[in-house]
Amino acid sequence: MELVVALIFGSIVSLGAAIATFGRRPEQRRLERLASGEGPRETDTSGVLTPSELGWFARLMRVFAGDAAKRGEPSLAPIQRRLTYAGLRADSALVSYMGSRIALGLALPVLVLITPLAWSLDRLQLVMALCTASGIGLIGPSYWLDRQVKKRQRAIEIALPDALDLMVVCVEAGLGINASMKRVAEDFRGSHPILAGEFELTNFERRAGKSTSEALRSLADRTGVSDVSSLVAMLIQTERFGTSLADTLRVHADGMRLRRLQRAEEQANKAPLKMLFPTVFIFAAMLVIVVGPGLLAFGQYFGAHR
Repeated sequence: MELVVALIFGSIVSLGAAIATFGRRPEQRRLERLASGEGPRETDTSGVLTPSELGWFARLMRVFAGDAAKRGEPSLAPIQRRLTYAGLRADSALVSYMGSRIALGLALPVLVLITPLAWSLDRLQLVMALCTASGIGLIGPSYWLDRQVKKRQRAIEIALPDALDLMVVCVEAGLGINASMKRVAEDFRGSHPILAGEFELTNFERRAGKSTSEALRSLADRTGVSDVSSLVAMLIQTERFGTSLADTLRVHADGMRLRRLQRAEEQANKAPLKMLFPTVFIFAAMLVIVVGPGLLAFGQYFGAHR
């Protein structure tokens, strides 16, 4: 056991030294450039198209990621789509995600072995604990990614009706679709940064040479929100047939608010059913607390007079 602990401790020290020597962080390099008088680099100030540098975490996870993740094979397209829905569009996102699963799957069993409690377990219990820790390490990044996707999509669903109202005002003032989305991105940058970033990226794609229809379809593909997909289909149809854009946006915003209200009512109607099971356990516990002393007193009384 002492040999195992020594090997584990040496591995952790080596891993820490590797992390420390993988390179300086981007913030430190930026501060060094400012201190040397070079000044900041000319990049996009919105943060949407800022080139991402490969940090120490991505370089470390690249060691654990498989060859399929490094090459970006089509078999990993569903995972890449989930990363895009979560807003992780960097080239190293897939490698970092796959590498973190393998790294955690190996690191958590090592942490279990380090704890003194594991030394008192028998062989079967130790194997079960190691398998459980490894499973948690493999499932943990996927669970975190799903939470990030739901959080991001929820933020887009909340901000979209207000964005459509502002687009209606912009369209009635004489602006087109692209100019309206640019205006919404500028005004929503502080209150709803996720939707503002998506609209801004759509505007950049349009300026880069994509058609309006292609840029809007890319917006729907990046978010994965059904309301955004229906909005994109409506905007493409409106542009194709030349119908009134302001009236269509107004009707679509009202429909989205109605659907959001219906979803809230649905969740409220599910609340009593979800509260039923905890209420049963709470009632059983209260029954034991209230009736239990009386039953004990009755048992002691009849036991004494038997």
